Amino acid sequence: MRKLLLIFIIFCSVSLYGQSNKVGVTPPPRDVNQQPVKDKIFSKVDEKIKFNEKNLSQSFDYSIIDPDHKPNENTFVVSFVSEVHRKISNIKIETGKNQDITAELKRMLSHHNFYPASVNGQFVRSYCKLKFIFDYDNNSMKIISL
Repeated sequence: MRKLLLIFIIFCSVSLYGQSNKVGVTPPPRDVNQQPVKDKIFSKVDEKIKFNEKNLSQSFDYSIIDPDHKPNENTFVVSFVSEVHRKISNIKIETGKNQDITAELKRMLSHHNFYPASVNGQFVRSYCKLKFIFDYDNNSMKIISL
């Protein structure tokens, strides 16, 4: 019985004194649910959203464009809110009227993952605007973050 009591005392003392007693800097929370301002939409951020331009460009379905009747307009500006969960919401076409292309841009953007913007090391919702410039002859596009 004494041995069990001794083992118990040693175990408790190791547990108590083995704890880290660091006081001071706490890393910013990366858990989305711990974000202090999770509903606010930022227009100025420390780090903008990040995405792979090549993957985004390649995910556009160029088969919607009739090679014999290419659209006259080749520039489209799209605004949206980048969410902390790597998705986007509130997609709006600012410039560009071709219905097929705007629908495909919305589809493409809503299925793509974006690395969220951050403020003070925390992921935040942010207002974003992208300009898409199409080269219909080469089935490619250039994407500019505005």
